[in-house]
Amino acid sequence: TGPDPLITVLQQADLAAAQTYLNARLETLKAATITAPWDGIISEVNIDVDQDVTRNTPAVEIVDPTIVEVYGAVDEIDVLYMKEGATASITMDALPGQQLVGQVYKIASQSTNQQGVVPYPISIRLETNGLQLPQGLTAVASVVLREDINVLLVPLDALYGSFDNPLVRVSNNGKIEERPVELGNTDDFWAVITSGVAEADL
Repeated sequence: TGPDPLITVLQQADLAAAQTYLNARLETLKAATITAPWDGIISEVNIDVDQDVTRNTPAVEIVDPTIVEVYGAVDEIDVLYMKEGATASITMDALPGQQLVGQVYKIASQSTNQQGVVPYPISIRLETNGLQLPQGLTAVASVVLREDINVLLVPLDALYGSFDNPLVRVSNNGKIEERPVELGNTDDFWAVITSGVAEADL
């Protein structure tokens, strides 16, 4: 005569309740599973068995070996010229003869005073081209603060006169004459000349 409709309804209710309980337990299991946000290496586990943790407890630390950053500091004078995205060249004792390219990724907005010196922490993100570097290596970074392309340069030793009225001595038909010049950017060795002398002047 077929199943009893009342028993069928009761069993369907039991099935729905079991399905609801299963879904709740699956959600609990999902919440108890820590899913890594990216592929990497677990470098440190910060919790122990039976330790009570909260949502804000850092359980593990994951290192992404494809992203390498150099941490350093610049003084309070250079930090005024430092910009995020500036190009940097990096050398390491562990990679003799090689030079890596990077970009300034982050500049701290607050300094760390160390015995009267005021350095600002910065981080530089490297382009490793697949090269995996272990954590803790030392590096030296040279950051390009300013760049002039296709300009006329003279050595700083060739400048005379004063700061407001710089001069250079030019040989003209065997005679030495002083010419006023206008200066652009300078570094520790060279000065950019914007006017006053031409290329190949002696």
